[in-house]
Amino acid sequence: MKKYAAIWFKLASNELQQTFVNKWTNLLFLLGKLVRLATLILLIVSLEHAVPSVAGFQTQQLRLFVISYTLIDTVSQLIFRGVYVFSNSIRTGSFDLDLSQPINPLFRALFGKPDIGDMFFLIPLGGVSAWLLRSLIPELGFSTLLLSGVVLLDSLLIAAAFHIFVLCLGIITTEVNNTIMLYRDVSRFGMFPVAVYPNWLSLLFRTLIPLAVLFNLPAEVMGGLVPSVPIGVSVVLSVSFFSISLLAWKRALKEYSSASS
Repeated sequence: MKKYAAIWFKLASNELQQTFVNKWTNLLFLLGKLVRLATLILLIVSLEHAVPSVAGFQTQQLRLFVISYTLIDTVSQLIFRGVYVFSNSIRTGSFDLDLSQPINPLFRALFGKPDIGDMFFLIPLGGVSAWLLRSLIPELGFSTLLLSGVVLLDSLLIAAAFHIFVLCLGIITTEVNNTIMLYRDVSRFGMFPVAVYPNWLSLLFRTLIPLAVLFNLPAEVMGGLVPSVPIGVSVVLSVSFFSISLLAWKRALKEYSSASS
């Protein structure tokens, strides 16, 4: 664990140096993120003034879900940004080198390119989130904090699993960009409670595509709301989903043909 932590910090340090080399590009990227955050705040405020409730939720409570989605989505992009450039590694043959190194190739593919821009973006995002949620989150006791930690871990496991599935498709088809964008598009359903969708779609997001665990459950636990998925079920779902993704990764590696073959 210490070995991989040291490797990750080294990779993050390299990315930080590249960020300062391309500082204007990254400043524009950060500005775009801030504009997106401003439009998100405008959406929340507009909904609260226009609609008193949605599917049994007060519109103010929607803040919890929107902020939970934004925070988890940003953190997962920060950590798993390497997935977005994985297809280039396959096409150029650099993945062959990763396989020959004494580092788990899955670690390199998932965590090899942390997004420093998102790390900087978390600072204003955290401040805005605290301001928006100041009146909605009750005083957090030890049990609530413990449950919050469990569901956040569940959320990260499922996010990791989705990204591993994308990597598997990248190995088999050499295509990642369209698949990761499809994941991003589908994940936007998690910005709001799954209860607002038709029953069949809500059930799908609680089971086969567990967006409820990925995005909704942290907001519900921290806000003192009734969980859309029982905590025990969320643990089973996240561990099962992650385990299946690891099996899929091992199978994809067996199907891999090096760039030179």
